[in-house]
Amino acid sequence: MVEKYKVMIAGSFGYLKGKVLRIGHMGENARFEKVAYALSALQGALKELGFVCSCNMAEELYL
Repeated sequence: MVEKYKVMIAGSFGYLKGKVLRIGHMGENARFEKVAYALSALQGALKELGFVCSCNMAEELYL
């Protein structure tokens, strides 16, 4: 994701390890447009891996 979309995600720790993804969203990255882009990038990466999303994540953010 970093090379193609310029978005970095990470796993979690402790009891959430292997269950959630972390996306940095503090400071400048908390801007609405950047959160929408990060969700679009995540959806694109998941699609490339064969996962099908039932909605457009970035559009859902606008709702």
